[in-house]
Amino acid sequence: MPVFDSSQTMMAGAAAQATGGIDVGTYTDGKSLTFNDGSSQFLYDTPAGEGSRDIWTFSCWIKRHTLGTYQSIFGAWSSDADRDVLRFTDGDTLNWQSSQSSSTKELLTNRKFRDTSAWYHIVLKVDTTLTTETDRYRLYVNGVEETDLATNTAHSGASGKVNDDVIHWIGARGHGAGPTVDSYGDFSLAGISLVDGKSLDPSAFAHESPETGAWVMEDIPTNEAAATGGNLVSHAGQYRVHKFTSNGTISFSQGGKVEYLVVGAGGGGGGNY
Repeated sequence: MPVFDSSQTMMAGAAAQATGGIDVGTYTDGKSLTFNDGSSQFLYDTPAGEGSRDIWTFSCWIKRHTLGTYQSIFGAWSSDADRDVLRFTDGDTLNWQSSQSSSTKELLTNRKFRDTSAWYHIVLKVDTTLTTETDRYRLYVNGVEETDLATNTAHSGASGKVNDDVIHWIGARGHGAGPTVDSYGDFSLAGISLVDGKSLDPSAFAHESPETGAWVMEDIPTNEAAATGGNLVSHAGQYRVHKFTSNGTISFSQGGKVEYLVVGAGGGGGGNY
């Protein structure tokens, strides 16, 4: 269950560390949002039901406009004792903070993000079921994991509020009673993705260009499908073609977008879909 779903701005791809900067191409033309903290602008949504709070991925492309203030990118709120936020701090570091039953767990970078002319690709990869604690919450910028951390306690916490059936924000945070909304963003955002039930590497949202070495935006990954009662005929571009030779089923994994066509021919034709 993606909480925020915009096929115009979700991105994807495959690879590792970029050496030639960021290449957003034309993906942000008419497909990015600019937030002005002076106008208290933000987006919010409350999911109708709970998704996976243990396994999920958040990805976005962001260009900063103002430095030196707390600016929230994404978060969720249930109460002041139970809330999550991904944000830039007033020291221009990147911070994931999760208050769980009033106990604060967080990742805080030593690295500062002060280039207002550049786009950053940020990925927060979560799987709290992993045995190795330090693998449970992992933060990436431009395809590279942030391992130089001033604070690294997020892994010791339980699941937070992201993907719970509580209010989620983009461009602000909720805290206190009510809640109080503050820490408004002053930046541009594109390619905002919250993937429910999948813990994905940055290579699921971008790739390194072999020609330029730049970290390049691409289309969102498609939903994986599995079918029984026939055989895989071919891959047609990004599409998987499956021919049913008898009664069968088709099922889809979580995350991504689904496009499918069922054609009935011969015998009783297609049905039960």
